[in-house]
Order: sequence, then C-alpha cells, then structure tokens
Amino acid sequence: MIDEPAKLSKAREHLHLVEQTLVSPDAEFHLEEGFYLLEDIIEHKAGDAAVATTLGETYFTKLLAFIREELEPRDVPEPRLKHLMKLTQVLGNSSFGKDVDVPALTAKVARRYIDSVFEGYSPADKKRAIKGLMVKLGPPYRGKIIE
Repeated sequence: MIDEPAKLSKAREHLHLVEQTLVSPDAEFHLEEGFYLLEDIIEHKAGDAAVATTLGETYFTKLLAFIREELEPRDVPEPRLKHLMKLTQVLGNSSFGKDVDVPALTAKVARRYIDSVFEGYSPADKKRAIKGLMVKLGPPYRGKIIE
C-alpha cells in the first residue's frame, strides 16, 4: 500500500469531519481547512493534484446537495439558516464547483434568513436588509439582488 502525502491525508480528515458535524459550527472550520489544504496541493501542482481536485469537487457537490435539501422545508429555523449561509460562503470562496452559481444560492439562503428575522416588516425593509447583507458579504455577492 502506498502512503498518502500528509497534506492530502489531513484534508481527507477535515472533510470527513465535515460530514460528521454538518449541522454544527465545526463544519465550517473543517470545510475551510479541508478545502485550503486541497487547493494548496493543486496550486503547487503536487503529484496528487488530480486526486485533490476530485476530492474537492466531490465534497463541494455533497455540501451543495445538503444545503439545497436543508432549504426544502419552509420552516427552517433561523440558526440553521445562518449556518447554511456560512457554509455557502465557504463553498463560494473555494476554487471548486466553478459551474455553480454559489452567490445565488447564498442569496437564496440570506433571503430566507431575512424573511424569518424580519417577519412583520414591510417588503421594502426586507429588501434593504437583504441588499445590506449581500454588501456585507462582499464580492461576489454584491450584485445579487433578490426580488
């Protein structure tokens, strides 16, 4: 059996922990760390760059499916929406899943969060809040206006 390079092995550990902690704040940390290590392997064109790319794309796709599934029910609690928004930001900041409009997904989660937090407020107030949140999140979210 061939030993796997330490950086790739550590990335796998972090991404495995993402799956174990998907609904906790720890998932965000492990996702960032795992993606960082994979991106570093890819950037330095290490021998395992192809494996790192495949692993990154696989976990990106898994997390994307998880987030979309979590958004299915109409009554997602505010803390869960906030957590999903953080996960979408990590996905959007990664170099994986470039064919996916992650900022649009983040905006969708943000809209659900604002609708929940600003229940009873006017549509204009909600729209201002969502625009403010998108600006606060920074590029590439600034241009995402949700009607």
